[in-house]
Amino acid sequence: MEKVRILGIAGSPRKGNTEYLVQKALEAAESIGGVVTEFVSLRGKLIKPCKADYICFKKATPEAPCPSITDDDGNEVMRKMLKADGILVGCPVYWGGPTAQIKALFDRTVGLESLGLPLRNKVGGAITVAYERNGGQETTIFDMIRWMMVHDMIVVSVGPDRPAKTGIGSFWGGICTQGFPYPIPSPTKEARTGALQDEVGINSVIGIGKRVAEAAKLIKAGLGVVPEKELAWPHKLSHEIWDIYAKAT
Repeated sequence: MEKVRILGIAGSPRKGNTEYLVQKALEAAESIGGVVTEFVSLRGKLIKPCKADYICFKKATPEAPCPSITDDDGNEVMRKMLKADGILVGCPVYWGGPTAQIKALFDRTVGLESLGLPLRNKVGGAITVAYERNGGQETTIFDMIRWMMVHDMIVVSVGPDRPAKTGIGSFWGGICTQGFPYPIPSPTKEARTGALQDEVGINSVIGIGKRVAEAAKLIKAGLGVVPEKELAWPHKLSHEIWDIYAKAT
């Protein structure tokens, strides 16, 4: 069977816990075999906000899903999404929600929607980290999961492993705290890898990495043998509403 491709995206504006956690999840994905991974950090990249001009419904291509904005890194990241079988998204908690960087990227993926929901049936998993033990991780992870579901992705949890000593930490995805047992203040050098001290959280990160890879392998194998006529929807979708947007722009 052809190897599955898992893309990991770190949506933090700086080098630190989020990058390390996404890379940890990708390592876990590779550990089950038959998996190749790619890591992308939004740190240092320019992702401009969506203009909501809907030009994408008329002019989007796989090379440039967002034809309105071509002088930033948005299209590059979206091209990587198109090639992946599974996508892991990591983001730190900023005021109880995702960062401006990852939200801008999410908004720009309307260009992918206009291509016929090509993220559909790709497997998604989410990772987050906050300073406090209960510092907005679940609200942030649900924002990421909602984005995946709008694209009709198949969202998975952390798998069936439930370690008796440490627990899995989260049912929704990889959830960590910046330090353990107590959080480490963000301005310190130690804080940038503090999440790696959180053994309970790391279990959830490893679990989500393996589960995204496992599910991606199952989905890819299944789509390879199920005839398109037996699917509820064809691989390439078309909706009347998209034609209306294209004519209006």
